[in-house]
Amino acid sequence: MSLSLVRKVRGRSDELQKLTDFWNRSVQAEAPPSQKVHEALAARFLSLAEPLLAYDVTQAAREHWPRDIKLRQQQALALSRAGDLNTARRLLEDIAADGYQDEETLGILGGVYKSLAQRERRGRARWLRRSRESYEQAHRGASGGVPLYSAINSAATALLGGDTRAAGRWARLATRLCEQQLAEDAAAQRPADYWALASLAESLLIRGKHRQALHCYGEAAAAAPGEYAQHLATRRQAVLLARHLKLDADGFAAAFPMPRIVVFAGHMVDHPTRRAAPRFPPELVENVRIAIRERLREMGPVIGYASGANGADLLFLDEVHRAGGQTYVVLPYDPHGFRERSVAGFPGANWEWLYRRALGRATDVITVAPNQLLEGGTSYLYATQVLRGLAQAHAERTDAELHGLAVFDGKVGDGAGGTASILNVWSRLARPTRERASPVMDLHIIDVDALRTGKRPRWHGETAPRIRVRNAATSKDTGDRMQIRSMMFGDVKGFGGLKEEYMPLFVDEFLGLVARVHEKTRKSRRAIVLNTWGDGLYLVFERVRDAGLFALDLNEQVVGTNWVKLGFPHQLQLRLGMHTGPVYPCMEPVTQTMTCTGTHVSRAARIEPITPPAQVYASREFAAMAQVEGVTEFSCNYVGKVVLPKKSGVIQTFRLERM
Repeated sequence: MSLSLVRKVRGRSDELQKLTDFWNRSVQAEAPPSQKVHEALAARFLSLAEPLLAYDVTQAAREHWPRDIKLRQQQALALSRAGDLNTARRLLEDIAADGYQDEETLGILGGVYKSLAQRERRGRARWLRRSRESYEQAHRGASGGVPLYSAINSAATALLGGDTRAAGRWARLATRLCEQQLAEDAAAQRPADYWALASLAESLLIRGKHRQALHCYGEAAAAAPGEYAQHLATRRQAVLLARHLKLDADGFAAAFPMPRIVVFAGHMVDHPTRRAAPRFPPELVENVRIAIRERLREMGPVIGYASGANGADLLFLDEVHRAGGQTYVVLPYDPHGFRERSVAGFPGANWEWLYRRALGRATDVITVAPNQLLEGGTSYLYATQVLRGLAQAHAERTDAELHGLAVFDGKVGDGAGGTASILNVWSRLARPTRERASPVMDLHIIDVDALRTGKRPRWHGETAPRIRVRNAATSKDTGDRMQIRSMMFGDVKGFGGLKEEYMPLFVDEFLGLVARVHEKTRKSRRAIVLNTWGDGLYLVFERVRDAGLFALDLNEQVVGTNWVKLGFPHQLQLRLGMHTGPVYPCMEPVTQTMTCTGTHVSRAARIEPITPPAQVYASREFAAMAQVEGVTEFSCNYVGKVVLPKKSGVIQTFRLERM
């Protein structure tokens, strides 16, 4: 394989989809791509604001070239942009300790320290000091080229740390370096360098020339259209400095508009056998398409998240691509079964062709119950909640606005997982709460009933953040007995090597510790299922927050206990796997105890064996549902794609870390 495809598709509207397809084929190829191809792919995924994909590429490459500096730097940058600052910091500090204290390594490390200063307020001064030291060291050791990056960041960190004189000195140096670079570009008749323009704007901002800075930021954005990762880095720095200087941060953010993240829901087309009143008759397909197109045009560049049912879903996905946007498709079960039940056999358009095209164009197709056909409304409701959680995570990674768009007739009748139920969930998430000071998602409704009857649209031209559909079905109303629950499986590394004489001690001390941690948990947050066998643990919780906090509490207690002092031959280590999904709660007939069963229980059990000792790993669905719940007590940091045991497939995994 060569670099030709990576270079060929650069700048195309479908670049991300082409590169993702290329990478997926590369993973399955017998001979892996070359190191240069891995580096080029990782660089483009980073430029396209896709740090998780960049991480996957570098992780795969490091299996063959584990000590390569470029790959380690790219992986650290991907982790930093994905929000896993501490892992990125440790990786970069290891690179520096190996003697590679170059401008690239120290510059990325300085950025990580600066981000830690914004996130961890108690250590803000310490992290800012270390950030400034890294940038200044990078500038002193820069060899070749123009050390512009380290100069402008030295100015920024000096300003944020309160050293205005040093900030001014560094900013004046950065201004001279930027002007020199831009003059060379003009003399060579080549486009102005983006980073020279962005750094010039930043130096002007630090020097108090705010209007000139704002104009220069606009020139930088125009010089690199579509390079959203570059725009995002510049935007965040500009907003940070503007707030520090007590300026209008929104004005500087507006210079770099990011694509809006749009999560979608809508009705399927009426089936010919439908006996109820018309909801979305086939003759309205073109009207609904035009309405979606108009809403998307009003929003500007978008990234769309939707399911793939006939009707509104497929029209939305098609229109996002028509506008040059990316799409992510989330299906409740396997694509073939979904096509048979929710795509084929409906009038109004060639839905099967649109379905195949939507899946082929999508950046990613997520199946929340692969190889399973889970009937019942709860499965659909679960898929839509995962859809919404993934969209919110994407919005947070890119500082983008999150919008909900729905095609809805205003009536109940969908059942759990239908449009009415989805809007109920969305409206709750959009309203301010104690944990959220302001709405996190704007809702836009296309009134399909008005399109059908010719009445005045109830929600035309405005957002509807407080829509409430009375008596809309929820997971409790499905009749399929399924409920969405969070599960934890755990076991003790080395338990199999313990001699029989240690079993009473294990029961008293280790299982006693589990019981004490659970007892200390607030009653409202305790497990609804609690089971052990040998060293195995199986707990089920009603909420993601409860499951995650219990797992972290238990893991910290195990790590903090001196098991050797208690009489064990070695230190005990726990590994915990987490997952959220629809399960069947039931009374187990043999033991007469409450339990939960189903395919998602098996899925949760497969995560624990691939978890490293003293860690808590979780599925992508668990991380998405943590977003839906608005969890702030812990973060879910991306680990990568991992092969599950017993031929259970490959999943994205996340590591829980207390905030």
